[in-house]
Amino acid sequence: MHRNLSVSLTFIAAIASTAAASCLADNCLRAIRASAFPTRPGTLDCISYFNRTVTANTLLTVTQTVHASTTATANITITITIDPPTLTINEKRDATASPTDIPAYASPCSGLSRYSSACSCIGITPVTRIVTPSTVVTVTVSDLITVQTNTITLTATSCYFQLTDNISTFSNQYLASRTADSLIVPTPSLSNATVMIIHPDGSTTGNGNLIVGRISGYGGPQRYLGFITPVSPLPTGLSSVTCSIAANTVVTCNTLGYTEWVAYGLDGDMRLWQAGSSYGPPLWIGPLHIIALPVPH
Repeated sequence: MHRNLSVSLTFIAAIASTAAASCLADNCLRAIRASAFPTRPGTLDCISYFNRTVTANTLLTVTQTVHASTTATANITITITIDPPTLTINEKRDATASPTDIPAYASPCSGLSRYSSACSCIGITPVTRIVTPSTVVTVTVSDLITVQTNTITLTATSCYFQLTDNISTFSNQYLASRTADSLIVPTPSLSNATVMIIHPDGSTTGNGNLIVGRISGYGGPQRYLGFITPVSPLPTGLSSVTCSIAANTVVTCNTLGYTEWVAYGLDGDMRLWQAGSSYGPPLWIGPLHIIALPVPH
């Protein structure tokens, strides 16, 4: 029984006076009124009996979402990010009624129904209270972002370019920079050959100078190759050249879509032609093939 409720005597007397006129004063009602026994808290027990308490229970749900993104450059970086957790609160209510038994002094009442009726006769009606949990739980979710990075570093490749075809006088010769005009030409001596360095982005240098394509005065879908001091942007009439080495050591270079190696027959300066273009000896010799030879250490 809950006997700790504060109800003024004046309030109890007013309730009892109002209900008395409409109810039959049988033994059950007399036991509750307890007019001859002031120590019996009949009215307070009825108030306590009719109290209903509803307690809110809170359920917490935490979810996380993982996103993956990949960035590919000369240095390949893979990044995984985890979003801050999102918090969902689901509320469920469970009702509890207390007390459920009639007091011993109300034994003249034939059961709960009669006891409830007698309590109504003294003006006590059901009361429902909504109670939130007395303990407040605070959940703090920090804005954590986890970043995992794996880096693969690509290095430049140093090599000599060597002609391998037997269809010209330049067979088995190496490529070098001609002193007079920095054009790329064959040389029979490895000691005179230029060490070519193919960088991760495909640009190729020799002795610190950059290989570029130049407009040919002979016309046609071609560019002759030469070295310049690296500069950006390239001057008018020049085009960038990218090179790569296949698994079989064959060197492929490209400028403006021109990829076929051809030598000018009179002095041997090297050019890149559009694949499948028409040309012929003795003015033009090709298509030629070039392989990469490792530089001795």
